[in-house]
Amino acid sequence: MRVFLRSARKLLFAFLKHSKPTLSGQAALLSHRNGGSMVRTLFAFPYDLRMLAGSNIDQARPGYTQVMDAATQAMNIWLDVLPRSEVTSRFKAVHQQAMGYAKQNVEAALTVAAELAKAENLQDVLAKQNRYTQMQMHNYDLQAQELGRLMVRGA
Repeated sequence: MRVFLRSARKLLFAFLKHSKPTLSGQAALLSHRNGGSMVRTLFAFPYDLRMLAGSNIDQARPGYTQVMDAATQAMNIWLDVLPRSEVTSRFKAVHQQAMGYAKQNVEAALTVAAELAKAENLQDVLAKQNRYTQMQMHNYDLQAQELGRLMVRGA
């Protein structure tokens, strides 16, 4: 995950470096007609930068998978040495559900990062980020409710 964050920071700096207004950038700032409504395009992201971002995300996925597998194995080893009891079995159920949610959430973040890497302009980034945020807030709500139910059953 640290590699992913470092790559994201490099991408941001590269983007800022390359986003200086040019003739094409100035043209992109102009409003244009799209289906009868005025649309303002802020600026376009360079193709090479989008490809670099996409490849960095593709490289981050296997690293994330390795980290999650190692964390799951370590936790399973720890859970296996606990004495067998009803409390332990309930704790394992909560842990498994929480790990499943963590995997889903990181996978969703990597998916939106890949989508953001394909964004052609700032409007596209904001729209994709908005959809992701709304979806994740809904998912977090459902996940919290389910974990709450598991915890209550375990108490």
